[in-house]
Amino acid sequence: MNKVSYTNETTRFQHVGGVTIPPGETRDVDPSLLPDYQPEGVAVEEEEIDQVAELLKVNVKLVTEQLPHMSDDQLAHAVLLEQAGQNRKSLIEAMTAENLRRATDKAGA
Repeated sequence: MNKVSYTNETTRFQHVGGVTIPPGETRDVDPSLLPDYQPEGVAVEEEEIDQVAELLKVNVKLVTEQLPHMSDDQLAHAVLLEQAGQNRKSLIEAMTAENLRRATDKAGA
């Protein structure tokens, strides 16, 4: 897959896929891992994105409970928003675990 340049405009390190991006630097990453990624022919509604951002404003326990109900795109967007925002370690771990569970389910299916 083609890669695109992504610049970390935050003051914290960001992790996109297996790439660590220091603050103010640019790296080539898989575009499907970026928050504004839209696969061809699939439109992500602004309302969905706003719902994800609103959900991340509540506590970790409530967000974690909602992770299994998110679409793959919503979960990927939530991960990037959380990394760029509050970057709560326990929530990032829960999101990573959910991504791993989904990958395992897809591999076993």
